[in-house]
Amino acid sequence: MKTLSQYFHLGSHLSFQAGQNITTSDDKGHSEDIYILSKGTCALLTQSPKGAEKVYAYYSGLRIIGFAPFLFQESHSSTVIWSSFTIQARTPVEVYRLSQTAFKTLLTDTLFLSLVAETLVENNIQLIQHFKSLVEEPVTLRFSRFVLEQTQLDNGRLALPPFFKYQEIADYLSIHPVTVAKLVKVLCSQGILKKSGQRIFLINKQKLLTILEEQNDFPY
Repeated sequence: MKTLSQYFHLGSHLSFQAGQNITTSDDKGHSEDIYILSKGTCALLTQSPKGAEKVYAYYSGLRIIGFAPFLFQESHSSTVIWSSFTIQARTPVEVYRLSQTAFKTLLTDTLFLSLVAETLVENNIQLIQHFKSLVEEPVTLRFSRFVLEQTQLDNGRLALPPFFKYQEIADYLSIHPVTVAKLVKVLCSQGILKKSGQRIFLINKQKLLTILEEQNDFPY
């Protein structure tokens, strides 16, 4: 979505550190402004009164975030019962904040509207696929899919972002951190992954793709 950068000047530039909340919608669907993410990774999550978190999706790259509550409020015929959600920075993040008024005006721009539609489709597919994976796929394939989806280029090498510690991965995939460690160990022994300090690198992407495509539920 490189064309999103042409709308930066319409918003105000903000930076967030890892762990900071970017925006939160209440249980009525009311939220703050809309954002264009320009750098970093953030998570769509819920937070319990005791501080426990549940992540539903990760967002990175150039994309629009935080606009669903606004569209929900505009859709007066919706029968959906809204729940409170938060978008939180997982790495240092840079965004351009658009007011709801500016966002509503931009929806009359054909290009911007098409980018919003693309984002809605991508978010919908991501959430459905993650739910389907949690319900139907064995742990091995769930983890393989996660690695393929979340690795990013880092100095020419594919790697999971540093914030993906075993606990973070385990929480997202609804498994135990010990299980994550076992899966990493097996895939490292097969030359698919490599562990270096706290980082996990994807060495053989094609082999991991084959495991997923052939539904190869390997022992661990």
